[in-house]
Amino acid sequence: MLQHHKCGGFAPVRKETENLMQPNDNTPEHANAKYDLAQRVILQAAILGKLYEVHKAEKKQLEKELQPGDKRTVTNEQGVKLGTASMSQPNKKAVCSDRATLLAMADEDGAEIIDALPPEGDPRHQEIIDLLFEIRPDLLDSGVSKADEKHLADKVLEKWQITGELPAGWEITDASTARMTIRKGSDKVAKASIEHMITAASDSLAAITDGKETD
Repeated sequence: MLQHHKCGGFAPVRKETENLMQPNDNTPEHANAKYDLAQRVILQAAILGKLYEVHKAEKKQLEKELQPGDKRTVTNEQGVKLGTASMSQPNKKAVCSDRATLLAMADEDGAEIIDALPPEGDPRHQEIIDLLFEIRPDLLDSGVSKADEKHLADKVLEKWQITGELPAGWEITDASTARMTIRKGSDKVAKASIEHMITAASDSLAAITDGKETD
């Protein structure tokens, strides 16, 4: 290999430079290992799980060290800002603990007073329902509980699955959308195998990212 000089001639490039272009014989074979797509996804999930556990624990520890309003700037050895870790100052708000006081102040301030039914757990709620049922049942919107509706729906679904018959007013729809699930093997041998493959690929993320660069 020749290198151009200012004088117009060419001189051999030093052998040390040529060696830099040669593959590193010391590179472990597992660094160039390739896994199929499913294997890479499973290994990535395992690594992300480990990283998340470490991140969660250390983030919790950092939260204990920071006080509200604190901000810590993180830099590398060259002083380049990598990011910040901060703890926000909690906001304050006023909360009225006495409903009568709230209504009196609202009336004095000219605010609109909104009348509504008591919550379902309040005994007055059922009293109002009973009263309306006696004098104005047309004002009530009748229905059934979610548990009873599910019970009826399950019966209709079972009959449709067996006979194909569907009562009037019912329809069959998808209860969920298709989704892919990634589950790592949980038995002892599977865990050990995954751990071994992660260790074997620890010197090169390219092995489990199909050679793609990571940001």
